Amino acid sequence: IKDLIEVAQYMRTTGKLVGISSGLSWLAWALDINVAMISGFTWEFIEFDCEVRIINRSVCSGCWTWARFDRGDWNWCPQNKGNERQFECTKTITPEQVWQVLEMEYVADHQEMQR
Repeated sequence: IKDLIEVAQYMRTTGKLVGISSGLSWLAWALDINVAMISGFTWEFIEFDCEVRIINRSVCSGCWTWARFDRGDWNWCPQNKGNERQFECTKTITPEQVWQVLEMEYVADHQEMQR
């Protein structure tokens, strides 16, 4: 992939994006592409409405809501930096959980389209 135009073309072809709160998710949203967002450091009201949001609320999450982001710190985790719980908001979301949610959402969509 050479540039964002090519990325946008791929997104348009698939019609869906699975991502985190990043520029690619925002690009997909701007292109009116369905986004499934894996979220930990943000809560729903911080961002655009998306078709699917996967978040683990049983651990520390949503720090972009209540903490000031230090853009110079690539290990920014205001609540748990330097201990075993650092980045638990995203590390505790397993690939199996993501697949399960996607299967439920997209199978339901497919079944509804068949009616």
